[in-house]
Amino acid sequence: MVTLPESQLTEQQRASLKVEQFGKWVGVGHEVGVAMNEGLSAITTQANNFAQTPVGKWTMFVIVFKVIGEKVVQYLVGFFVFAIGIPIWIWSYRRFTPHNYVDKITYAADGKTKVAIEYDQYDGDTDWAVGHWFALIVLIAIGIGVMFVN
Repeated sequence: MVTLPESQLTEQQRASLKVEQFGKWVGVGHEVGVAMNEGLSAITTQANNFAQTPVGKWTMFVIVFKVIGEKVVQYLVGFFVFAIGIPIWIWSYRRFTPHNYVDKITYAADGKTKVAIEYDQYDGDTDWAVGHWFALIVLIAIGIGVMFVN
């Protein structure tokens, strides 16, 4: 056996040496690639066949629900919180908060024609109005919390 520096070899000898060194690894790499391709093709084919069965369809539904179902449920619950809560809030606000009322009506000389109507603000408890606005803020916070937290 003789040892030579690589710089003294010809281009053809260098190429031959590289093929000898790496040739077996190239073959192994090719074999691994072919095996992976065939294995994945078999898995894909069988998965597709399974997905066409009723059990496969149910399994696909469960997988999709597991991936995006929680968010869909959160958005639906949040939507229903707003769809039910806001109309109830509007009804309650109109029903229980102070409103203007007719204080004085001025009639013309004939006694039938209204000349002026004076309104006055009800000076009762304004806590209802403050409470309603606070309840609206809480309702919005709950709706947003249900939809976007986690």
